[in-house]
Amino acid sequence: MLLIKESARWLAKRGRNDEALHSLIWVRGEDTPEVQAEFAEILMGMQEEIRATEGITWKELLLPANRFRLFIAVTLQLCQQLTGNTSLAYYAPQIIAAVGAGTSNLLITGFIGIIKVISVLCFQVGLFKSPPFLPVEPNPYI
Repeated sequence: MLLIKESARWLAKRGRNDEALHSLIWVRGEDTPEVQAEFAEILMGMQEEIRATEGITWKELLLPANRFRLFIAVTLQLCQQLTGNTSLAYYAPQIIAAVGAGTSNLLITGFIGIIKVISVLCFQVGLFKSPPFLPVEPNPYI
């Protein structure tokens, strides 16, 4: 990564427009009208971003409306990491071989990955089929 040139967008954001244009020409291969149009689009996007974020600070994360959102985001990420799903995916071939499930442990690992993808798709279909957070009617039999 140390030998790769900075992106044109990064350079333009720091006001180094000449270097940004040369970087974009280097990426695209030659200076064409399309490259000039892309560079103009990058500059317009940077101006729009500056206009849209004017006056916004990191302190806004601590506002009461954003505090709960931040709590939910951090909690979801933490819970996802605590499930151990990544370590299971990484060590699955060794675990399957240690259990003695056969010599095709990579095939079984791939099958586990497919099952996880299908499970997530089923969950998402179920999630969008019935809207979440609707009031639940009390069960008279409980």
